[in-house]
Amino acid sequence: MSQGNKIRIAAGFVIAVILVAVGLQVIGRRIPHDSAPSANPEMEPITIRPLDLLNETRLRELAKAQNISLPPDLKISPPSGATPVKVTKYLGAWSGEGRWSRDGRQAILVVESVSSAGTALGIYAHGPPFRPDAPNQRPGQFTTFIGNITEQGLGFAWGQSKYRFTIAPDDSIRGLWQNVSPQGTFDLTITLNRVR
Repeated sequence: MSQGNKIRIAAGFVIAVILVAVGLQVIGRRIPHDSAPSANPEMEPITIRPLDLLNETRLRELAKAQNISLPPDLKISPPSGATPVKVTKYLGAWSGEGRWSRDGRQAILVVESVSSAGTALGIYAHGPPFRPDAPNQRPGQFTTFIGNITEQGLGFAWGQSKYRFTIAPDDSIRGLWQNVSPQGTFDLTITLNRVR
């Protein structure tokens, strides 16, 4: 490996560490709640009980059964009254027996906080590879994310990969993972159920 490649790899690693540290700082602070009332007709007063959004006991049972690591502290922050329902519906946790494209990794998505502008903070985690011949044999892991909720759903990036999750009418969430690897670019799909 040339000296230039070593420097580029080291610089990339430093940048990744900085981005993770900044993300953890933002996640730790949560999104501040807006307090101004809105006249937007899409707004509806909502009452959300924390257990409705995060049954942490059940989520950790699922994570353990699927060999998925989660951070020790998970917390759902209630949204402000000014946050549109189309954004607040993304608060909560999703998991299940689904795998990326049926024989890939299992996954968990937790959206901990949303703002009225559609910014979302959360945790994405996936388990180990299902197939022993999968090209990526790295163990399961999790990351914090800062994403945006738009008409196309919740989107965020992790390294070279891009994720998009859209809530279905039955309250499941459908994911699209655009994975860039040395073998090419792949679009993988998954359906997860809300953890109650």
